[in-house]
Amino acid sequence: MPANRRVSSDRYGTNIYRQPLPEAEATCYGFRYKKCNLFLYYILTIFLLGLPVLLGKWFKKYKIRMLCGRSPLRNATVILVKDETKNYFISEITEEKIENLPDFTVNNCPNESPYYDASSHLCTSLHNVTTLRYFVFRYEKFAWDDRQAKFKRVDGLENIELRKLSENFRGLSHTKRQQLRGIYGSNIIDVEVPSYMKLLFEEVLNPFYCFQVLSVILWSFDEYYYYASCVVAISALSIIASLIETRRQSEMLRDMAQGNADFIVTVRRWDGEEEEINCRDLVPGDVMLIPPEGIVMPADAVVIQGSCIVNESMLTGESVPVTKSALQPSNEMYNEESHKRHTVFNGTSVIQTRFYAGNKVACVIVKTGYSTLKGQLIRSIIFPKELGFQFYVDAMKFVAMLFCLAAIGMTYCIYLYVVRQTHWTTALVRILDIITIVVPPALPAAMTVGTFYAQARLKKKQIFCISPPRINFCGKISLVAFDKTGTLTEDGLDFWCVVPFEEDKSDFSEPVTELPAESDRSHYVRCCASCHSLTYINGQLIGDPLDVKMFVSTAWELEEPLMNKGDTRKFDMLMPNVVKKGDTELGILREFEFTPQLQRMSVVVQPLDSTMTLYCKGAPERLRPLCTNEFPDSFDRVLDSFTLKGYRVLALAYKQVVLKWHEVHRVERDELEKDMIFCGFLVMQNSLKPATMPVIKELNAASIRSVMVTGDNMLTALSVARECGMISSADKVVIVTARDDRNTPELEFTLATQHYEAPEESESNELTISRSSGSAQSISHQPILTSDTECQSNDNDLGDTLIDMERLVPITVETFAATILELQDSNYHLVLNGKTWTILNQLFPVNVIEKIVAKGTVYARMSPECKRQLVESLQNIGYVVAMCGDGANDCSALKMAHVGISLSDAEASVAAPFTSKIQDISSVPHLIREGRCALVTSFGIFKYMALYSMVQFVSVLTLYAHKTNFADTQFLFIDLGITTTIAVVMGRTEPHPRLVTKRPMGSLISFQNIVSILLQIFTSGVIQLGAISLLKTESWFKPVQPTSPEEIIFECWETTTIFSVSAFQYLILALVFSKGPPFRKPFYSNGLFLLAYATLTSLTILLAVYPVGQLAEFFILEPVSQETTNFRLTILAFPVINIIASLYFENGLATSRFVKKLGKWVCRKKKRHRFKELLEHLDVDHTWPPIKS
Repeated sequence: MPANRRVSSDRYGTNIYRQPLPEAEATCYGFRYKKCNLFLYYILTIFLLGLPVLLGKWFKKYKIRMLCGRSPLRNATVILVKDETKNYFISEITEEKIENLPDFTVNNCPNESPYYDASSHLCTSLHNVTTLRYFVFRYEKFAWDDRQAKFKRVDGLENIELRKLSENFRGLSHTKRQQLRGIYGSNIIDVEVPSYMKLLFEEVLNPFYCFQVLSVILWSFDEYYYYASCVVAISALSIIASLIETRRQSEMLRDMAQGNADFIVTVRRWDGEEEEINCRDLVPGDVMLIPPEGIVMPADAVVIQGSCIVNESMLTGESVPVTKSALQPSNEMYNEESHKRHTVFNGTSVIQTRFYAGNKVACVIVKTGYSTLKGQLIRSIIFPKELGFQFYVDAMKFVAMLFCLAAIGMTYCIYLYVVRQTHWTTALVRILDIITIVVPPALPAAMTVGTFYAQARLKKKQIFCISPPRINFCGKISLVAFDKTGTLTEDGLDFWCVVPFEEDKSDFSEPVTELPAESDRSHYVRCCASCHSLTYINGQLIGDPLDVKMFVSTAWELEEPLMNKGDTRKFDMLMPNVVKKGDTELGILREFEFTPQLQRMSVVVQPLDSTMTLYCKGAPERLRPLCTNEFPDSFDRVLDSFTLKGYRVLALAYKQVVLKWHEVHRVERDELEKDMIFCGFLVMQNSLKPATMPVIKELNAASIRSVMVTGDNMLTALSVARECGMISSADKVVIVTARDDRNTPELEFTLATQHYEAPEESESNELTISRSSGSAQSISHQPILTSDTECQSNDNDLGDTLIDMERLVPITVETFAATILELQDSNYHLVLNGKTWTILNQLFPVNVIEKIVAKGTVYARMSPECKRQLVESLQNIGYVVAMCGDGANDCSALKMAHVGISLSDAEASVAAPFTSKIQDISSVPHLIREGRCALVTSFGIFKYMALYSMVQFVSVLTLYAHKTNFADTQFLFIDLGITTTIAVVMGRTEPHPRLVTKRPMGSLISFQNIVSILLQIFTSGVIQLGAISLLKTESWFKPVQPTSPEEIIFECWETTTIFSVSAFQYLILALVFSKGPPFRKPFYSNGLFLLAYATLTSLTILLAVYPVGQLAEFFILEPVSQETTNFRLTILAFPVINIIASLYFENGLATSRFVKKLGKWVCRKKKRHRFKELLEHLDVDHTWPPIKS
């Protein structure tokens, strides 16, 4: 029976051997140790000098199968975990006794928090057990659930009603906390900082160093003592440097993870008493009291009493402090993402608390340790998702090809030594030596040189990287997704005007640009003065930049009641906050914070002489259905007139509240925010940052797509996209709208054009709005409804076309042909909002989504989850995606993207792989340039190291054929003096200042690269054979004649000739593969490279032409003599021929049209990126999108 069927059919888990772990994106398999297998393993380990241990470390899958037998998960003692990249990990099952573990399925705790019910999921899977069976995988604990017969992740408080969180939690007793600690463990994000001895052990057992150790042993047998000693010394220095760097990074990550993670906090016990405990002892369910002076939060917690101001920059990159308010009771289920405005996250800094007199700010701990948001982000750094970069995959394939070549060389050596009847030990050493030549031990280290220098240069530009391998991805970026506010545009918005609407009038009043001049009793003025979440911190007004500008424009004052000087601010029992102007005062009784889902915020205020009033501001399309009064006919026209010019527009509304004080604090938000009265528009100007237009222009010129992903209004986003150049003035815009019909989901494509006059400024700088007289207007939107899964129109009847009566009018038959022609003759961009995106993801097939994201440019009203889904969809069609944002709403997308760039003041933010302290998008082209430079450098150095090994391979085989080999010091000069020096300084060349359309290659195993490498190998071989052939024509030449097959005579003309010629070849290859423009500056701009190159070239010429005295003696070269002078000078012609041929082959033939055409013919089935196929198809498919009546 298949394993997956056993999983679903076996109720008690007696036959379940495997189980998916969706939370960890892995699968676990059950095993039990076998005593006989263990005994055999230990015996083999002793006799084979630890080889089974070494192989088991490298191949865990085979180790566990060698030691264990398969076992049902219920009875397993060891777990084999396979992650999404098919890597294997071994985790031991741990069993712990837990005394008096409470039954969490019944409400049987009258004296403590009655939250232990099944809906809370707080250890619900672990009820009625005395032994906890679990394993740990990547710092997450998975415990066995007997009821469901599977392992479940031990998390925290989830899927619990807000009402229970807010009202039922009263604290834990010491006994209960100890019991829960047995399940959840200590509240600490413990990043292991391994000892130097352990690091040394791990480093030495790395396959790379094991290969080096075997190579050194082999060279010692062959009497290459100098070379072996130098390699050992360099390897030792490399290991020491690696240990220090690894330890430093581990300590840095530990400090970032723990912060100040060992301090005393105050918790409330179940009996109402307060108790001080170490923060490491906190468990989910604890009620923690936040001190007035603030604190760095030790866990994720939900505020249930009071509110606080929190700085989340380290965690989310959000530079503006945010307000966390108390959770309001409701039947809604708690979700960390949806209710983040009430959740204070681990690692964030509470800089101020606000609480009612006699009470402190209280919060319920919901997650601890690695279960917290910070813990998950730290885990993503420790265990980064393998992105499968083609370069690294091809590098491994290339190494395998080198091994195949080594096998050919070994076969040739076997033939030579069999013919010469050489002793088997000598032959074995010579044959194995071929492997160390063909696969250079320094290859892995050389591949990181490019990213090392790029990271250092980025740091100087205030761009910090916590994942260096991602730098190479920057070189392949084909699309950049930008957030709008704070990224493309300024953080702050300037107040522009209010367009008032009075209930007893039929149209808007004249725009008001000076609010202080207006009556303090006007509802739109009071709304601007009170509907915010501002606070004073150190005398400075802190909050959302829009709220700050809006409030300042009113000239009202914000008062927060103070106690004695130096004491913490406290709220009065009835008036937590007061805004006032003159004799008018408004006390803010309750605040409903802004959420991306609702796209609005509101407050309940009470004047001293009047009843309570609710004021609300938010997205116009969200407030409109919540208002009951008649709207002006020009509502849409006025709204669009501002949004199309890039202004940010919020609707303002109010409502008289007839409730008592305590009822206001208990009523549901939805009950208050309905039946409101619309009172006008608040218009804010959001200007582009100075760097935005030049960067977008630079990306466009380089054919790198730019898209905007924002939570703002669609028309505002569209205007910004046009202004910054993301959408050119000649391009058409098609609005995509999805409708969630009960029977069939429907897509509507609308061609957008301007149909009204934009807001104008008179000569006196007064804002006026041109009103339509109702006469003929140009058509704004031309919709067409499609309802089949292929998004093809199946009905041309205008009567069946869905039309949004708020702002859409149908097109006529006469205009249809012109519309289609317009799309044929110009580029077009699709724009859509978050609602449409959600319906697309849920109800439409993949091929429809692929078409839309291939042409989509503006995505408005997108929630954090929608942003993440969009990035993933773009990746699915082959884009290498960069995401650039500045706030908490972008975190998910930043982590999902290949390259996430967080604009933050924090130097080390865990929100994204890259953090830019430059608060604009100028960091994006810097990263792309450095990525391209690093990628070209990595390619160049890899090809150089591969060719170096091939040149030496040809040299050694040639010398083996002539019964000799390089001397110890000759190997030393080639491998360390030339190759290592060149590889180190070669990567210092800086990126070219201009971005070009062409992107660097991402694959080593391309036809062009293979041709290039084969041509260079061919050139090197021909040159060496030519030199040895010239040597044989000399009258004074006498071939070397060893006295026995095992003897090697190093001082001979064969060795001297091949050494002299091949030394030049390594320098020539360095020049050939030091690529300059268009991705890097010319090689001569690299001063250190020039210096090293000139020095080594001079020394090589000296050794080839005139190796006098001790120089010839040290390198074991033939001494200078009169009769050999002409030959020494003649062989200099071979490097000259070599460099001409190599440069021609690399920059001429290998990149010629002939080779490209040949490559297309040979690689006919080359897989293309899906987005390229889609764009080509859409360019010729004029029936899509189907804009017709």
